Amino acid sequence: MKVKDLVLDEIQDMSVSEYLSVYQYIHAIKAIRPKPNNKKREHAYEDVCSALSSLTGNLSDDIIHSREDRV
Repeated sequence: MKVKDLVLDEIQDMSVSEYLSVYQYIHAIKAIRPKPNNKKREHAYEDVCSALSSLTGNLSDDIIHSREDRV
């Protein structure tokens, strides 16, 4: 059984005051965890071009070849 399922099973048997304690704990965890960085990178295109410049051969042929087993 997954941890999430185990937690949900335990929560089923709790009282309202215990629900409140769990909610406060969840809220505290969310407050201290770092926020994701959703800022778009300005030079992502240049990074991709730089990474691909060292490849030899034809990238599109390699992609098509790797996908042949799925078609």
